[in-house]
Amino acid sequence: SDVLSFYAAADAYASPTQEDSFGLPVAEAMACGLPVITSSSAGVAELIQDGVDGFILREPSDARALAEMLQQLFTDAELRQRMGANAAQTALPWTWNQNAAETWQFLKDALARKRSFPPARSKT
Repeated sequence: SDVLSFYAAADAYASPTQEDSFGLPVAEAMACGLPVITSSSAGVAELIQDGVDGFILREPSDARALAEMLQQLFTDAELRQRMGANAAQTALPWTWNQNAAETWQFLKDALARKRSFPPARSKT
């Protein structure tokens, strides 16, 4: 139940997912200052600068590429620290309030677009 203790004990976080609409655990790990590895199949990958605040695995099933990324983080403490600090900065604006505000704006924009379309003709 206390996932923070696991993030605090970790040196990095890897999520080579085959499919994920966003990747909340990746975002949580980043917010905790961990360098992350995720796949290009995770929605959060669109918000990560590959090599700056995380690594993006282009092919989730590429075990060799994943191992190379893990090895790089394992052997390079400076990279691990720098990438983790960058990850924490990147994740700062990802708050529930920000998400709610963006979702609300999206819905208002969608309603405005819907109202701008001419009414559908009935087929009678």
